[in-house]
Amino acid sequence: MVTHSEILKQVAKLLRENDFYVRTQRSIPLEAREGLKVLYAITRKKPQWAVIVDVLGMKMKKGLPDLYPLVQGTDDKRLDIFHGAIAVEVSMSSDVKREIDKLRKLPVNLRLVVTADSRMRGELAGIPIVPYQKLNSKIIRNLKETFFCSWEDCDYFTKNREHFLKHEQKHGKHSCYE
Repeated sequence: MVTHSEILKQVAKLLRENDFYVRTQRSIPLEAREGLKVLYAITRKKPQWAVIVDVLGMKMKKGLPDLYPLVQGTDDKRLDIFHGAIAVEVSMSSDVKREIDKLRKLPVNLRLVVTADSRMRGELAGIPIVPYQKLNSKIIRNLKETFFCSWEDCDYFTKNREHFLKHEQKHGKHSCYE
């Protein structure tokens, strides 16, 4: 039987191989959309926020402007603080819905649930669920950003940014008349 920490190590290793700067067991702010909050959660030793994420990562790239933080020991790669944040939850139980609910609220671009159960796979609310045995670089490279509506009691989500912006505009129109 594989343990939670073994799966965490496997996920972190795979993300590092795909040019992510990774930290495990990090706390992160809820319902904030700025990449700087993720940067703070990754780089500070003890950020004072409530939600703990199993794996938190930020994409690294070469050739980014100097205003992006440089990652030491990675051959001049910099953290992409606006387009490359990822949160991964490792689920050892069958209560994946709780993990999905947590990930939906986080200010990251990419989300993933890795399970210990090889029978659990697919997507829930646009977030991929992958058994740890099937997790590989191809899955990481093919992750797509999912946009979630932040309005209370709205379960809308999409992988298309234009559709998301149209949906948000509809909320704005309705709020004018209330």
